[in-house]
Amino acid sequence: MSDTKISFMVGCGWFAAGVGAIAGAMINPGGNALSYFISAIFFLLAIGIFMRIDWCAVIALVIFIGLRIQFYEVAVAIQQRAGNGRVVLGFWLSAIIFTQLYVLGVIGTLLWNRRRPVIRYALASLIWRGGNAVSPEAEHQPPRIEDDRRL
Repeated sequence: MSDTKISFMVGCGWFAAGVGAIAGAMINPGGNALSYFISAIFFLLAIGIFMRIDWCAVIALVIFIGLRIQFYEVAVAIQQRAGNGRVVLGFWLSAIIFTQLYVLGVIGTLLWNRRRPVIRYALASLIWRGGNAVSPEAEHQPPRIEDDRRL
């Protein structure tokens, strides 16, 4: 897979987290501190996904799925009050689309970090190389200058 496709996948996760941050701030602008807190968390996770930190993408996916489970009851209650099936249909469409975007973000950040071992503290480096790949010294050693002079 090319780097362009991987970057597009990372961009999908970044977009989803960014929209989650904006929507969290706009849902209840009147003063619910929890919605602002969730919005700030999604904003930080969007920055982490933009920086291609794969554990940020995984956390954003898990939080999103947890919130969708919680908001399903709210969508059903709103549908019963409204009397039509469009509320739950819209809920499921948005849940499916954004879940796909988050999954693409997770896959993209994992692939990006798998190909570039320079990035430290990535989940991919911990999985594929073990715990010693966390420190910068374990990853790369600078070339020795005296080795080049002998040639």
